[in-house]
Amino acid sequence: MSACQYHQVCLRSDDLCARLGGEEFGVLLLVKEKEQAREVAEDLRSCLESTVTACGDVKIPVTASFGVAVGSHDLESLFKQADASLYQAKERGRNRVVCSFDSDGTEMSEARKHMTGTTLKG
Repeated sequence: MSACQYHQVCLRSDDLCARLGGEEFGVLLLVKEKEQAREVAEDLRSCLESTVTACGDVKIPVTASFGVAVGSHDLESLFKQADASLYQAKERGRNRVVCSFDSDGTEMSEARKHMTGTTLKG
């Protein structure tokens, strides 16, 4: 199963997933509140984490990091914000969600950080 196929299993019917290149994917969401974007990203991260890929007898866990940006900015600006948040997520240990709209660029709570759009980049 390809990464976009995993995303399609985990995403809502109105969400759009596209491969950006390499191991990076973009997800375009319709949300009313920015916290809803965080929740969708966390749900997607959790869904992917619960998925196991098999290669012969070897089971390979799936994890993902997400950078989230929300706003009425042009798509290029949203993409840059999501990209910066994605790099923060990777620097903080991967398999987590970081949102550009957080005051310091960190997750909402320490508990979610370890459990661990409108544009998501992951």
